[in-house]
Amino acid sequence: MDIAPRSRWGWKAKLLASVVALFALSGLGYWWQLALIESYYAEMRSEGWPTNSTEVQESYKISEGVVDSTHLWVPAIENATVAIKAVTSPEHRLPYDDDIPPVGQPWDRLEEIAAILPQLAPQLEAIHRASEVGGQALFHEDFDGSSTDVLKLLGLEAAVAAHQGDSVRCHRALLACFALANSGRANPDMGSYLITTALREISERRIEIWLPSCQWTDEELRSLQQVLCEVDLRTEFSISFAADCPEAMEVLGELRLFPFRTANELAMLRHFSEARMAMKFPFPMMIEEFGVIDIRRTKIQGSRISQWTLSGFLQFAPPLESYGLVLKIHIARQACLNAVLAAERFRLRHGQWPISLAAIDADLFGHLPDGTVPLTDPFNGQPLRFNVREMTLLIYSIGKNETDDGGEIAFSLGSGFKDIGFKLVR
Repeated sequence: MDIAPRSRWGWKAKLLASVVALFALSGLGYWWQLALIESYYAEMRSEGWPTNSTEVQESYKISEGVVDSTHLWVPAIENATVAIKAVTSPEHRLPYDDDIPPVGQPWDRLEEIAAILPQLAPQLEAIHRASEVGGQALFHEDFDGSSTDVLKLLGLEAAVAAHQGDSVRCHRALLACFALANSGRANPDMGSYLITTALREISERRIEIWLPSCQWTDEELRSLQQVLCEVDLRTEFSISFAADCPEAMEVLGELRLFPFRTANELAMLRHFSEARMAMKFPFPMMIEEFGVIDIRRTKIQGSRISQWTLSGFLQFAPPLESYGLVLKIHIARQACLNAVLAAERFRLRHGQWPISLAAIDADLFGHLPDGTVPLTDPFNGQPLRFNVREMTLLIYSIGKNETDDGGEIAFSLGSGFKDIGFKLVR
């Protein structure tokens, strides 16, 4: 029986067919990923989100209904920064808030700082003129560093005024602190958002420090509430977060991710798409969904294969839960200080602090841009905690640990996440 000889090309043909099939499947997968990537970009455009750095810059504009005060803020900040450097030296730096004692305690640098401020009077006056207009400025340069210097200067003006018993000047300086922070609103950059919220936090803390020493009128307290509540922090967060996606995609474009570049880009766009969807939910649900999205990212990170194929995504995807925590902290602080100022206005009207938040006259609270009064703790959805102990008023949120620590207010990695709020001692 004759047996036909086996073709020596048989195994080669099978190998070639396998290689061709592999490349075909890879090509189909690649084009499928590209189609999904384009669909995500189309989704972003339909929702008005920028998709590249050019569109990010084009989206940076004065918010609707807000005064454009760029022509006042930019030169005032620049000139003040130069002047501050001219009157200080590495050996004689201006003190920070933590270096300044409360009124009634000796301050060994009081006379020195009081003598420096007149040298900066023109620059301070320019800052105050800008703050009286308020509004928003477009900062295309280093707003972060220069604004911090100016905020320190305004803090010193407030501190000197408080120590000298000049309540009017202290109030004016604190108003300028808030106006400076608010001028940087709607910056499409999360770094700038974190800077502006940090500036607000410093300004809020200064009110807590100097209010007991100042004899502010009801109108002065009301004006502080107005500038405190002028900005909707969640809206500002959404505007700033929009720039994170194009920035992350540009970073991926600079990395050596071949042959997994499209896989990383697709994972990043999916991450941001889920975040945009979460931001449409009511506030508590939005934060919860941020946590769910981060958990999915953590599961991907737990895979050895994903650590290799999605290394760029895993390294540069934004930590949504951390962003949500920062947002909750600042919303809690804004609500608590608004309530503290309302309680102080109640004291001026009725001669004593109220016994509860519910006892405060409705017209004594500041309102957010949408007309609402923030009195809910963002960490548990319950009313803010309120406590009057003899000459001490406490209004606070239970904070990240979601435990009432009795008004033990602290926020640092060293002391743990405790209550967030404000204490007034009379």
